[in-house]
Amino acid sequence: SNPCIDEFTGGLKFMAFNSIRTQTDLPGRAYLTKDGQILSTVEVSLQKAFLPREVELPLNGVAGEVYLVLANSWMQTKGVLIPDLRMVPGCTKMPDTGRIFFD
Repeated sequence: SNPCIDEFTGGLKFMAFNSIRTQTDLPGRAYLTKDGQILSTVEVSLQKAFLPREVELPLNGVAGEVYLVLANSWMQTKGVLIPDLRMVPGCTKMPDTGRIFFD
């Protein structure tokens, strides 16, 4: 999904989903990292049927270039580079179709 910054909480929001279909929802973890150091983290619940769930990751003063990483319960990870958190749009400025994209 395209991440956005929640103007009210200041957190980074994105839609997370598991890449493996399971019989039940499973735990996962989202985190921001830079130079191998975890800067912010949050527990997530990944839906069993590939459906996305909104996740909010607190920024707590994190700025600049970071990697957003999502890990499922098998520790499979997917990371994306966010070149500059200041350039991430506010959630209220996103178009209705802008939160999710399909590859």
